Amino acid sequence: MTRGQQAYFLEHEGVFAKSINEIDIDIKEETSNYNYSIKVTPISAFNYANARREYVRKGWFHKIPVIGYVSAIFIVPSTKNELTTLVIICQNRLPGTIHLSDPIYQNGVLTCGPGTIKLQ
Repeated sequence: MTRGQQAYFLEHEGVFAKSINEIDIDIKEETSNYNYSIKVTPISAFNYANARREYVRKGWFHKIPVIGYVSAIFIVPSTKNELTTLVIICQNRLPGTIHLSDPIYQNGVLTCGPGTIKLQ
């Protein structure tokens, strides 16, 4: 979703897609484990993969956690009087349907929101 959003931004002269269908990726808005969605502001786009459950069973005793993810793409001015984007991808610290906090861009620094950690 994040790469699709970046491509859309470049192809549509600085505008973010407001829906998953607009970014033309093969993903359903709802699967058995996730709800996918997008939120757009004038300077950013947030892409969500919200977990629909805490664990997925694999066999009798083995459970795999379902972790939620959020990415953010922020429009920032560059030194060449152009617009550029910065991206951060964060995951929930705990599995399950916990609310995903939006990442923040402040004073040139990208930070994951409370309860989430940055993916490397």
